[in-house]
Order: sequence, then C-alpha cells, then structure tokens
Amino acid sequence: MSDAQNPGLSELAEVIRGALHLYIGMIVANLLGYLYWLVTARLTTPEDVGTASMVINIASIISGITLLGIPTGIQRLLGKAHAENNLEKLRGYTASALAMLAAPSATTVALLLAFRDHLSTVLRIPGQFILIVAALVIASNMNSLFRALYISTLRTKIVMLVSVSSSTARLMLGVTLILLGLKALGIALGYLIPTLVALTAYTLISMKQALFPKPDISLRQAHPILQAGIVTWIPGLIYLLGTNLGVPIVYGYHGAHKAGLYSIAYAVATAVLAIPLAIFNIAYPVLSGMKDMRKRTTWEAMKISLLITAPLTAVLAVYGDVLLATLKPEYREAHPALAVLSIAIIPSTIATGINTLTYAYGIYRLVLELGLATNITRTTLYVALTPMAGGRGAATAFLAGTIAGMATAIHIAKKLNFRINWREIATLLAVPSTTALACRLAHLPWPLGMPLILLIPSITYMKLEVIPQDEIRELVKKLAPKRALLTRMKKPTSTSKDTKAKP
Repeated sequence: MSDAQNPGLSELAEVIRGALHLYIGMIVANLLGYLYWLVTARLTTPEDVGTASMVINIASIISGITLLGIPTGIQRLLGKAHAENNLEKLRGYTASALAMLAAPSATTVALLLAFRDHLSTVLRIPGQFILIVAALVIASNMNSLFRALYISTLRTKIVMLVSVSSSTARLMLGVTLILLGLKALGIALGYLIPTLVALTAYTLISMKQALFPKPDISLRQAHPILQAGIVTWIPGLIYLLGTNLGVPIVYGYHGAHKAGLYSIAYAVATAVLAIPLAIFNIAYPVLSGMKDMRKRTTWEAMKISLLITAPLTAVLAVYGDVLLATLKPEYREAHPALAVLSIAIIPSTIATGINTLTYAYGIYRLVLELGLATNITRTTLYVALTPMAGGRGAATAFLAGTIAGMATAIHIAKKLNFRINWREIATLLAVPSTTALACRLAHLPWPLGMPLILLIPSITYMKLEVIPQDEIRELVKKLAPKRALLTRMKKPTSTSKDTKAKP
C-alpha cells in the first residue's frame, strides 16, 4: 500500500525524518559547543574564559526568566493548529507569543542599558559586555520561539541546519576573534554573532513561508499560551539556576580566574554527563510507547550508561589534572573541582534513569519533585559554599544537589515498584574505582594508568557477564531511532497528562 493510500504511513515517515533531524542537530551542536570551550581555553587565559562564561551564563538566566515558559507552552497549540491545517490559527498563536515575549524582553534590555555603567562597575567588566548580555537575551528568546514553531510544524530540517551552521560559525568566528586579540570579548562575540545570524535566518525563512506575522496579542490565544507556559516556567527556571548559577557566583566572590577554572572543569565533566543524558533522551519515546517491559528497559539503559561512564569518571577523578593541563598548565588548578563534579556523574545517571521512567508513565508531579529536590539544593548551597571554597564549593553544591536528586529518585522508584539491583551497580562501580585507586596509590603515570582504568573494567565486565551481550543487543534494537519513533506513535493513553497513570 502506498503512502498516498495510507496517510498514516506518510505522517509517520514525516515524524521519523523530523526526529532524526533533531537528533543530528542536537548531537552536532553539543559536540561543537564542547569543542568551542576547549579551544577557547587553549587560546586564552582562565580570566578570559571566566569573564566570557559569566556573561553568557547571566544572559541564559535572564533569558530563562523573561521567556515565561512560552516556547514550551506554545508547542502543543502550534502542533494542533498544524495538524488541522489552520494557518490562520498558527499565525495567530505565533503573533501572540511574539508580543508576549517582546514585552518582558524589551523591558529587561531597557533596564540593562539604563543601568549599564552601574552593572559594569558591580560586575567588574567593560560596558560592552552588558550590551552583549542584552543582545543575547533578545536573540535567544526569539530563537527559542522559532524553534518551537518549526518543531511543532515538523520543519525540523530547518532547525537542524540553523543549529549546526550557527554552532560551526561560533567555533570559526570565536577562534578568529581570539586570534585577532579580542580575548574574552572575542569569546562572548563568538557566542553572540552566530545567535544573531540564526535569528536572521529564522526570520527570513518564516517571512518566505508566510509564518512570520506582526506581533499582536489576542487575549483568547494569549491565555492558553501563558497557562501552558507557566506550568513549565518555574521548574525550568529552578533547573536553569541549578545548572548556570555556579560560574557567576564563583566570579562574584573569587574573580574571573577562578570562574574560568570552574567553567572548564564543569565543561569537561558535563561532556561525560552528556552520555547517559543522550541514552535516556533516546529511551524516553521508547518507554512512553511501551505497554510493558518499561522497567526492564530502563534498568538495561541505566546499566549501559554506568558501564560507559564509570571508567570515564574514574579517569577524570585520578588523571583529570593531566587532561586539563593539555589545555594550559594553569588549568591543573581546576582538578579538585573536576574530581568532585565527576563523582556527581554516577548519582546523576541513576536519577536520570528513574526520572525518564517516571516521565514515561506520565506522573509529572513526581518528575517535578525530583527536579526541585536537585536544583533547590544546588542553588541554596551555591550561595552557602562558594564564598568559602570557590570552585570546589560550587562543585560540592552541584554534587550535593545531585545526591539529593538521587535520594528523591530512589524514593520515587519505590512508588513505581522499580527495583534497583544495588549489587550489580556496586560491581559496575567497584572495578573502575579500585583500579583507579590502585593507580593512584602506585603513582602510575597517565600513559599506563589511563589505559588500565579503561581496559580492566571492560575485561572484567565481559568475564563476569555483568551485562550479557544479548541484553545489549536487545537494548540497541529497542533504542534504534526508527523503533523509538514507531513506539512513540503507538503511545498509550495512560501516559497522557490528562490521564492518571499507573506504573
């Protein structure tokens, strides 16, 4: 039967293509983002990295405050209008959202410009960085709305191309500006200019496709947008503070040098932390579409994540100073913070697995509890520990929040009757940990120690069959993109927000 004879197949093919575009764009953009910070760290000083990172983190926090959750809230409404082929309603929602975003964004920018000199003095940065913050807030907010528009209408190839091209431009432009001697300003401009280019591209494409209306608030359309957005805004803002507040606080209490050290340590740790996040991002649609076997699949994904991350975590804890020194010798000072952050990878992996399972069941109240436990703890301890201990204090706050999140996740797992096999987890963690400790006590140089930490666990896991090969093959089949999307299309009604889900 052809696609023309069966419209469902055509729609499914469109969804599959769209999701693959998003996956590709996300992976490439993340890799280029990590590379950007590593290259800039190599070409500049910790002071430059600290200043630029503080500016970018502040812009991200302000953007999160002024977004009001609108890009997230509007996706369902835009998707419904698109499914109905109602271009007028689609443009109406977009126009209202533009106007609703323009008001807080413009007010924030006006305040930044009005108090530019005062902020420059308080933050100990030149006035042009305040202009960069203002421009980033406006551009990031508008780009978030455009992403929501194109994802909701399944034009995800545009999102992928804009994301990949702007990330590539950021790397090339940032490096060029640094080599021209702009240092911290070059890093920040390397972030800003591609963001503005992305906004220009989105605007021109939207005008060409007749999707870009004049901002105009319709109260009938603004109310459901705001109602849907506010639900995700406060939890999202707390998450944003939990992940972005560390660098600005280190900068405020200990200066640009220490902020730069912590920023790079955080970038290296999150590069490893991205592995389980990627696995569970792919697993989520699979779990959502399953009628049974959700818990087993979650457990398999959790074990695979720990199998990969545990040896890498051990390497960061023991030989992280060597990796940091490849950027510049000064970054060795960041190793204590990196060692603490690396410990957070393990509890974060466990919490992420349980969080994904809970999300798949549609029990959003418990998802919110986990997020609040993690990020309120982090935010509170950032303020308490960073003034005393600098980057190590910020890293400890991040770790403590992660442990609080894992404790909450374990409590949630009991409610879901999800059994965690702690003996298997202990085996997965014990081998790389003891190997790393032995290398540390023996003072083995990194050319010997690193390969041992990576190889011995792999050999041991295979000998003990901690994760049987057929189990790995089964999980890979389940998480293959096409399978994930097919099961997502068959998602049971029990995962709906409006249905009381049961594990």
